[in-house]
Amino acid sequence: MIVVFSHAHPSISKGGAEVSAYTLYLGLRRLGVSAAFVAMVPEQEAHRLVLDTPDEHGIAYRPEQYDHLFHHAEPPVFEAARRIVARQRQRPRALVFHHFLFLGVNSVRRLREAFACPAILVLHEFLAICHHHGQMVTHPQKKLCDGASATRCATCFPTYAPEEFHLRRTAFADTLLGMDWLVSPSAFLAQRFADWGARPAQLRVIENGLAGHGQPGHAPHDPASAGTPARVDARAVVFGYFGQINPFKGVDLILDALDRLARADAGEAPPRIVVRVHGNIVGVSDEFKTALDKAVKTGWVDFHGPYDNADVLTLMGRCDYVVMASKWWENSPVVIQEAFSARRPILAPGIGGMAEKIPDGVAGRHFRFNDAADLARVLQACAREAEDGTAAYTFPVPSKATDMARAYLALLEPLPVPA
Repeated sequence: MIVVFSHAHPSISKGGAEVSAYTLYLGLRRLGVSAAFVAMVPEQEAHRLVLDTPDEHGIAYRPEQYDHLFHHAEPPVFEAARRIVARQRQRPRALVFHHFLFLGVNSVRRLREAFACPAILVLHEFLAICHHHGQMVTHPQKKLCDGASATRCATCFPTYAPEEFHLRRTAFADTLLGMDWLVSPSAFLAQRFADWGARPAQLRVIENGLAGHGQPGHAPHDPASAGTPARVDARAVVFGYFGQINPFKGVDLILDALDRLARADAGEAPPRIVVRVHGNIVGVSDEFKTALDKAVKTGWVDFHGPYDNADVLTLMGRCDYVVMASKWWENSPVVIQEAFSARRPILAPGIGGMAEKIPDGVAGRHFRFNDAADLARVLQACAREAEDGTAAYTFPVPSKATDMARAYLALLEPLPVPA
């Protein structure tokens, strides 16, 4: 029995971490491996929880009682998790923690001690290193940060003393360095944790998989090949944005780039450019909402709102390109694999996990980080190549759920399995 823990359940939220955790669970089941899936669920959202298989479980928690500095959960969270694992029909062969958020590093450590079996922690961003939502950008300026220290972190968050950030790092190190494996979906993220103090021999890079038809992040039967399909709309070149719309995702940068194009001589830049924005809006400013409304009214943006991941390939297939403009390093966002599955090139900043996953000029185009003028240039260049029929891209074949599961199982082979 392999128990996969997730900080959320895909029936309630569909972020990359919970989708990849559930994908691993499905992949193990498809290989015939006994597995259980345990998801954290906010008390106020528990009525929305949908468990599709008998081995799925939810643990309700009170968000207001979670310690976001040291990432400690209330004691009842550990007790609930321990009972779920103890009730399984087999003793756990391994515990896989797809994030520690809401479960808490205190619960992760105690579960590892309680069941004395191999433990894998999957890294999804820099939350163990950075208190600013794990984004490794400064607060409040939102400039890229390339290394944390107690003094630098206290500068970002002056309500805490440097000593508190020193204690925070020590507490995280005690838990993370005690794991058998730290798994990262990108080499970029793995290197950041190696620089932070993780043992290189402890780190492994395993790409997240796509689950399959009808599941979050599903992949087509023939996921990738060379070449780019013909234009989807003869009247315009369509760029699609997919994902949450929050201050870190850079949709405001896309709007700025479009505004620059709108103020240029449109007569010299046919065909018309349209950006279809798919996603839910979270924590944005009134200024952003005004800019979005303006872009919609002028015809540069079609706003479609939230979408179901089961429909993502169909929606991407209605676009010529996928565009992302994240204002942090990113790791291995599932939208990249989905775009490759839909055979759509991606425009992205040339930093972090985005630069690693999207070869410039091969599977998409890079633009300078946080540079609206350069994004406008790339949008215009892509529109022209689409109109001329000169676009040609080659897309990597995304990992399947079973590929992902096999890679995790390979980590367990040299480790002892409980009787």
